[in-house]
Amino acid sequence: MTKCVLVRGIGDVGSAVAHVLHREDYKVVLHDTPLPAWARRKMAFTDAVFDGEALLAGVLATRIDLLSTLEHMSGRTGIAVSVHDFQALLQTLQPDILIDARMRKRQTPERQIHMAQCTIGLGPNFIAQDTTNIVIETACAGTHNQSLWRWWTGGKIPAGRLYRRRQILFTDEEVAQISS
Repeated sequence: MTKCVLVRGIGDVGSAVAHVLHREDYKVVLHDTPLPAWARRKMAFTDAVFDGEALLAGVLATRIDLLSTLEHMSGRTGIAVSVHDFQALLQTLQPDILIDARMRKRQTPERQIHMAQCTIGLGPNFIAQDTTNIVIETACAGTHNQSLWRWWTGGKIPAGRLYRRRQILFTDEEVAQISS
């Protein structure tokens, strides 16, 4: 059965994540506010909110005006875009994976760890095993995001010991041990 992924944030990061997941045959729904920031229109699926649909690198995203139509959506038809109340969408969709890609630099994210089987926070201010299951710092220097994901799925990430700006950091020795 195809896993369902709900991606919060329709900007360039959320759109890139949704695009990759769709190409890997996940059922993807993008969520944002009815008037999202649109600094990078034509480079993200943001246009679907305003125009009803958007095509990005061969993948079509379509705004869903009725939550009931999500039940009939298959991942093969494209990416669904929703601007509905988030809690109502969450209850209707019941995603397997929730990814917060809103990139809120100056806001503390709410606890989302209970909203899906796997929750992932992209960007600053998330706390692993508190706000989301997995945290991927998108401005991480030295360690690539795909490495963090590979380490997590392989069960290699130890509990973080150092905290700086509410992010879990690893010592150089831990990173060497994880990546080996």
